[in-house]
Amino acid sequence: MKKVTKLTALLLSMVMVLGLAACGKTGGETSKPDGEKVKIVVGIPNSASVISYDTDNAFTRWLEENSGYDIEVLPFNSDYPTQLSTMVAGGEKLPDILFGFSKLNKQMQTYYGTEGYFLNLKPYLEDEKLTAAYRERCEELYGPDHYDFMMRSITVADGNIYGYPAVTVNETDLPWFQVYINQVWLDNLGLEVPTNYEEFVEVLRAFKTQDPNGNGQPDEIPSMGMTFNRQWDLPAWIINNWQAMNDGTFFVDVDGKLTLPYDTDEYREGVKALNDLVGEGLLSTLSWTITDGAEYRSVLSPVDNVAKVGVFACNPTSAFNTDSPLLDEYVPLLPFNYAPTNSYMPGTGTFITADTEYPDECFNLLQLISTEAGSMACRYGEEGVDWEWGKDYATGDTAVVQLRNFGSENLSTWNTPRAMLIKYGPSTKYHTAITNPPESMTWIERRTQLTNDYAAGYMPLAESYAPMHVDTLVYNDEENDILGNLQVDIMEYVKLMRAKFASGELDPNDDAQWKNYIDTLHGMNTELWLEQSQKAYERFLNS
Repeated sequence: MKKVTKLTALLLSMVMVLGLAACGKTGGETSKPDGEKVKIVVGIPNSASVISYDTDNAFTRWLEENSGYDIEVLPFNSDYPTQLSTMVAGGEKLPDILFGFSKLNKQMQTYYGTEGYFLNLKPYLEDEKLTAAYRERCEELYGPDHYDFMMRSITVADGNIYGYPAVTVNETDLPWFQVYINQVWLDNLGLEVPTNYEEFVEVLRAFKTQDPNGNGQPDEIPSMGMTFNRQWDLPAWIINNWQAMNDGTFFVDVDGKLTLPYDTDEYREGVKALNDLVGEGLLSTLSWTITDGAEYRSVLSPVDNVAKVGVFACNPTSAFNTDSPLLDEYVPLLPFNYAPTNSYMPGTGTFITADTEYPDECFNLLQLISTEAGSMACRYGEEGVDWEWGKDYATGDTAVVQLRNFGSENLSTWNTPRAMLIKYGPSTKYHTAITNPPESMTWIERRTQLTNDYAAGYMPLAESYAPMHVDTLVYNDEENDILGNLQVDIMEYVKLMRAKFASGELDPNDDAQWKNYIDTLHGMNTELWLEQSQKAYERFLNS
């Protein structure tokens, strides 16, 4: 295995940039001096749905035809981080590119980069001429400042970039929470969708006591969520009526300073509200006890097709058994106050290794995948066979008509959407078309329309969402050594105590019990976590 020392890597980066500027390369040559095609070996986590990665695979064939390179795919097993580590330890030659290695977090990337196994891609990505088309497409999809944001986001603690970006935002995934309410129950009781928390509580009381499903049995669950999945955590959605928070990004940016939202008076008010709801039987304790998606679906779409839940938090894709008619009973329930969103953070699961003889060509190949045609071939497969352009009935605009079930076995893609530059969602053409009118939509189309409607209502609220949540921070080795498992331990305690206060095991109205929670929380070194995180955050802002 060729290992590049830090000094050698620096010199190599300088040579690469000077060489690109001198010869006007657009990323690499297609053949060697003897006329033989350049061969690029791509390591990729094996997927059971991909029948073959050879040239009978449409995406492999597309890459070869459009790059001029000979592409060989080397499948890795599912535990590819361990397999990679074993190869490195044994001195084995690595593939030219590792594609779709998303389990390698920033800390692992920094290790393999600083130890000289991954190339620093920053000189390539900073070259404005080399990345001109990429920058133009990035601006078209995400706005003029997004390229710089992307560069800051993928820079690791040592200031370098080892992972090639995959920028693939789905607009319907941007709402942090997805909450839905049973419109049939509302209609049966003569009620409207609530527009504030007080109305919400009154609706839940009616759901509990007035037999909204009409079966004559007191079997209704007014509301429930899944606290084991932080994005479908209805209790957290409820707390956002008082305190801006989600358990995925932990911190809130207040004028450039990070704060934790779990010790404020507002947070306590939210926890009190949970306690009241559970005490009245309006929020089910199943929200804390269910730890399996199948069990959750069994509650939301029972075999008798009689709805039992009034309000739930979950993506409808995971909430209902396929073709359940109960899907049609629900409509979006939008936040009453804070509306946090998921991040735009790009993925970095693709790397050019130091063993390659063709770094320019490897970068050229990744840039090819980042084009519109490359991203479509990578994600959807072969045009005219797996998909085609058509019209979305709901919007009237151009969209993607799927001709193949993407969950099936195929010879169309590598089933790893990495190195792409694309933006999904109803405001773009890169989304699955709804081809039928409402009265004849398929179940999948109805589910798609429901999530589209939710995002359309949620995102305008998020735009006025004042507190900024801070996405995953990149700590350096010193900060990681200081923090250890601090973050994990603190968040486990926060969630445990939230459940205890909500369930009534503890009383959030009891000042002594609440003080004990706060003292214990602060005693777990929250200040140290904030201090080290602030350093990482300022490094991100200034990179």
